[in-house]
Amino acid sequence: MIFKRTKNIINITGILVLSILCYFSNIIANEDKIIHSHQLHIEDIGAECEDCHITIPKSKNANDRNLPTHEECYVCHDDDTASQECKTCHSNLDDPKVLPDLPIRDYYFDHVLHIEDQEMECTDCHKGLEEVEYAVEESYSTMEQCFECHNDVVASKMCESCHTPEAVLTPQSHNSDWVIIHKHLAKIKENECRVCHQDNYCEDCHAGTPLLAVGKGN
Repeated sequence: MIFKRTKNIINITGILVLSILCYFSNIIANEDKIIHSHQLHIEDIGAECEDCHITIPKSKNANDRNLPTHEECYVCHDDDTASQECKTCHSNLDDPKVLPDLPIRDYYFDHVLHIEDQEMECTDCHKGLEEVEYAVEESYSTMEQCFECHNDVVASKMCESCHTPEAVLTPQSHNSDWVIIHKHLAKIKENECRVCHQDNYCEDCHAGTPLLAVGKGN
C-alpha cells in the first residue's frame, strides 16, 4: 500500500514538473525577438553604422545605450523605402518588445576618443558584422582586436586603461581545473596565451623548465 502511494506521488510530481516546464517553454518560445540582419543592411542595402546607431559619435561611456530606437528605424521603414509592417522586425505581434538592455560593462570605452581623436572607423573594432545575421554580444570586439592598437606602441597595454577595478579579467576557460589542463591548450593555442601573458610568465611556476617538456610528461 505504501509502495503504491509513493509511486502515485512520484507520478503526480513528474506530471506537475513536466507541465511547469512546458508552460515556461511555451512562454520563452513565444517571446518577441527582434528580426534584424546586419548582413542585409550593410551588404545589400549599403547602410552605414551611424545611420542606425546615431548616438555613437557622442558616446563616451561603455554603458551608453547606443542601440537604435523606432525613430531611427522609421527613417527607412516608411512603407516607401522599406516595409513598415511590425512583422518585418517583430516575431510576436501580440507582445512586441524593444531591444533589451545590455549587461553592465565593467570597462571604460570612449567612442568619441576613438572616432574623432584617433580617426578610427567602426570596422576597425567591429569586424565581420557584414557577415552576421543577428549581432549578439559574442560579435563584439575581442581582446585580440583591442591589442592590435593597445600594444604599448600605439596605445597603452595596461589593463587599468580600459578595465575597472571590479572587472573579472579571468577568461571562462580558466576554471577550477585550469591548473591541470592548461598545459594541453598551451601547446596548441600558444598565441592565445600571449594575448594576456608575457613570454616569461610561465617561468613564475615552471622555474625555467621548458613548457613543452612539462606538457608531455606532467
